[in-house]
Formats: sequence, structure tokens, C-alpha cells
Amino acid sequence: MVFNLMANCFSNLKRRRAIKKYAKKLGPTLKKNYGRSNYYSPGQIKTAASNANLSISHICVGYAMYMEKDAFDKLHQEMGEQCSYEGIRTEIGNLCFSGDNSFTTSETMTYGADSSDFTDGVGFTGDGGD
Repeated sequence: MVFNLMANCFSNLKRRRAIKKYAKKLGPTLKKNYGRSNYYSPGQIKTAASNANLSISHICVGYAMYMEKDAFDKLHQEMGEQCSYEGIRTEIGNLCFSGDNSFTTSETMTYGADSSDFTDGVGFTGDGGD
């Protein structure tokens, strides 16, 4: 039981760090590779995430940040996956935008632009690497 609790805590910490890393690095990479846009395609997001050395295991974070809800839902339906657009955006909003899950692409593009480091809320600092 203690092992499961520790594994869950570690998993949650890793997810929080991945979300902040996506918020910090994906937008600038998308902008550099494809120009400024309100939304990006799944292929553009996945390529930019790879170019930014982001963990593809958290790609749904990028999709929720840079795709419209209908496109996100359609993609996940086609892949046979159950992901909650609102749930992921709530996590992102809580961690990066003072609880606001209605953040825009413009806001995600500038997240972390004024600092090369951030804190993950539990005393660790860094770039959120895996």
C-alpha cells in the first residue's frame, strides 16, 4: 500500500512537471516551426513536442493546449482513447494560469518567457525533464 501511494505521488509529480515543461517549451517551438496560429494540427504539435525534447507520453497536454475542443475530441475518438479536454485544461490552468482553464494560445506562447527556471510547487526547480 505504501508503495502504491509513493508510486502515485511520483506519477503525479512527473505529470505536473511535464505539464509545466509543455507549457514552457511547446509554444515557442510551434511558433518557430509553423508561425503564430490560434490552433495547430496534431502532426504539428507532435513534431514540435519531439523537436523540443518533450515526452510524447504526455502529448495530450500539447493537444489540449493547441487544438480546438472538437478537433481534440475527434482525434481521441479516432484513436480509441478517452481523454477529457476540460480535465486536462483544468490541470494546465491550475498549474500554469492561476486556475484559469480558458487560457489562450497567445498566453501559452508566453508562459515562462521571463524565466529559464520554474518551481514545480513542491520545492523542485528545473526544466521538468523526464
